[in-house]
Amino acid sequence: MIKESNVKKEDVEQEVVEKLNQNKYHIVKNDQGTFKIDSSLVRFVRIIDVKILV
Repeated sequence: MIKESNVKKEDVEQEVVEKLNQNKYHIVKNDQGTFKIDSSLVRFVRIIDVKILV
């Protein structure tokens, strides 16, 4: 997920937890490809703060 710079980390954490509880599977895209992940197997979520200058 990509958010605006004025969003609190706690708000993002809450949104991630809600999405994990609502959906059985999630589609994740990264440098290595696209993956389907079962929500019940998620044990750890890392939220990073990256600022992108345009």
